[in-house]
Amino acid sequence: MKKETGKILSQLFLIIALIAVMGFMINHFFFQNRELLEMGYTRQDIQKFKEYEILDRIEYYNPFLVKAINNDRFRKENLDYYIAIKTDSDLTLDVNDLAEKYSVIELVDLHDFLSEEEFLKLVFTDKIGDNEIFRQTYSHGYALAKAVWLSNSLPKTSLQHFLELDKLENPEIYLDLLRKGYNDATITLAAKSLTAEEFEHFAAMRHVPEIFDLISAGNFRMDLMPRYLWYMQNRKVNAKNAVKAVNADKDVVNGDDLDYTAFYNGATGIPRSYLNEETVLVNKQNYLGDFIPDNLISLEIEYRGNNQPLVREVAEAFMKMADALKQDKNLTLIAQNGYISFEDQQSIYDLEIEQLEGDDSTIDETVMKAGYSDHQSGLAVDVVQKGTSMYEFGQTGSFSWLGENAWKYGFIRRYPENREFITGLRPVTYHYRYVGKQAAELIHYHSWTLEEYCFLYQQ
Repeated sequence: MKKETGKILSQLFLIIALIAVMGFMINHFFFQNRELLEMGYTRQDIQKFKEYEILDRIEYYNPFLVKAINNDRFRKENLDYYIAIKTDSDLTLDVNDLAEKYSVIELVDLHDFLSEEEFLKLVFTDKIGDNEIFRQTYSHGYALAKAVWLSNSLPKTSLQHFLELDKLENPEIYLDLLRKGYNDATITLAAKSLTAEEFEHFAAMRHVPEIFDLISAGNFRMDLMPRYLWYMQNRKVNAKNAVKAVNADKDVVNGDDLDYTAFYNGATGIPRSYLNEETVLVNKQNYLGDFIPDNLISLEIEYRGNNQPLVREVAEAFMKMADALKQDKNLTLIAQNGYISFEDQQSIYDLEIEQLEGDDSTIDETVMKAGYSDHQSGLAVDVVQKGTSMYEFGQTGSFSWLGENAWKYGFIRRYPENREFITGLRPVTYHYRYVGKQAAELIHYHSWTLEEYCFLYQQ
């Protein structure tokens, strides 16, 4: 009897416990549903929350969560993202894409940090690398895509130096300079000391180890940079003394005092790989040998005074330049001399000696020996304004116009005044050399010779 009573009591306690649990659950779900309803969710929303077993994780009304669970692109594996990201917008598709790159915590932080418009752009960028670099460069004014790129490219050790600078139009330059071997202190000094254009020009140069000392010397001028370096090299002086001397033109040698023949001393042959380059340096130090350029063509008859050809690219650029001059000033530019072969240049040189009656002491001031002439490259042209002689060109309107505009078509005046000590030749007003638009722009901007450009930009 006692055993049966005990059994009945046990069953009764079990039933009571079950009823209590069910009551608790009913009460819990009732109140929970009521709380969710009060938050703004519908019974349909709540039913879906039950299906996905997330009722206990809902702490506030999130329009995005509602839109996500009702979106055709809903993914159950991304529920944590839908719950955590607070927004009124339906970002289901975008969050699905971003969930493949970022954790929930990372994505929530980014959503809180960025405007929603900027946040959505992350779909189309690489994954952010270093979060601190991204946030600081973005806050510094860099566009989102550029800040993402920097987060994956800029060394962490360079960040503070980088942020010392105003926003760079091309931050890639900073990374290029690091790769060339410059340290952060040198790069930031150059960026602060040079104009934006000069900084870009500097970044395109070969590695110049002396640049920090040159700029630090004070009164540094970019246009004199090749001369500073030559002065340091030839006079064995430090950067400060070189800057002071060159700024005062202490390196300049008057054209009347030069030994023009001595420029040939130590000449070497131009490597074959450079011979067809538009910026190939041909002078008394750089020998062409018997080189014949590729792709020579004759100019159309209205553009030439004789039938000497030019390299095709040069001929086309010359005709465009002549057309622009005609349209702008109604002046006609003629190509008097173009490509001159090794043999013809030798004949010209010999004839000049003959005319001097054997006195060749001055011939090297104005005439190049065979193999050393720009004309043999097919990239040089002697010009004349129609109706005048070649030797009068410096007094013509065409000369003035070319001084302002030739670089736009890839041409430079090859032998300017007061540069005899660099070029090894007397000034020539009518001789122009094609170097391509990029090099011509730099040479024009800094008033360099081709020698100075090649010294800085060719290894």
